[in-house]
Amino acid sequence: PAALDGESSRIVAPGVPEQSKFDIILGTDVLYEWPMVQSLSATLQHRLRPDGTAYICNAVRDQAMFDAFIDSMRSRHLDVSVSHLDTETTHEQESFCREQEYEGG
Repeated sequence: PAALDGESSRIVAPGVPEQSKFDIILGTDVLYEWPMVQSLSATLQHRLRPDGTAYICNAVRDQAMFDAFIDSMRSRHLDVSVSHLDTETTHEQESFCREQEYEGG
């Protein structure tokens, strides 16, 4: 698995040739420090094939950082689409979730 080292902004991907490009890149919870704004957008630009797609799912802890990430992606001429998930739950949904027991598997 590839990882970004936020402290040095180095790309750390053991066994993956530096010039490898991918059709799809999946990332979750990858934007939590300011150095990642430029590192992540640069990595996506470098690693995606021309018609590739990256799916990034991330909680927005800092709106300014998220906006800077989107701006950084666009400044690299990457098409960006943002979808917001509705995290509001009803009292009925909360009760249902608490009442269900996990049976493993």
